[in-house]
Amino acid sequence: MRRKAVLQIFAMTALMGFALACAENPTAPSVDSLVTANQAYLFAPSTSDGSGGDGSTGGESTPTLVRWQTPLASDVSASQFCQAMKRCSVELQDVNVFVTIPRGALTQDATISVTALAGEFVNFQFGPHGTQFAKNIKVSVSTADTNVSGKQELTALYWIYDANGDPVVQEEIPAVVWKGRINFSPDHFSGYALAM
Repeated sequence: MRRKAVLQIFAMTALMGFALACAENPTAPSVDSLVTANQAYLFAPSTSDGSGGDGSTGGESTPTLVRWQTPLASDVSASQFCQAMKRCSVELQDVNVFVTIPRGALTQDATISVTALAGEFVNFQFGPHGTQFAKNIKVSVSTADTNVSGKQELTALYWIYDANGDPVVQEEIPAVVWKGRINFSPDHFSGYALAM
């Protein structure tokens, strides 16, 4: 319970900082900074004491990040111009990822971008950063390309950067494995990492 209260206070503090940063710079962090973030605590390289290298941050209840079967050597990106109030989809063919925006979810025209970030962990950046949807969208990832096998409930961790440039988890969105795909439904765009 104490951990939850501390996380809530931390999350609110980070969210206020994020809101101020977004007001000054409404664009998403650069892809270079996202790749650099893979070296930060959430996506840390292996350590000898086991904290971080497995995709966890060392706590008992800390989720373990989902890994690609074969780490991505570089970012995989796609974009699609989508019209307001119409259904739209974006596909990352190389990693078998689909993003579907239902009719009525997008309230203004936008070029939607999806990037699977280079590295061993299944994490994404969606843009335009901060886009809010009138209805939840659907993100679907093939389990065949990940280390997920038999898990039925996962989590999509919504993350932002703190003042030091480190990724900070802001929200956990339920993700479900169904028919060989991991599915989750965010209502806004930012960075997301899949966790068990």
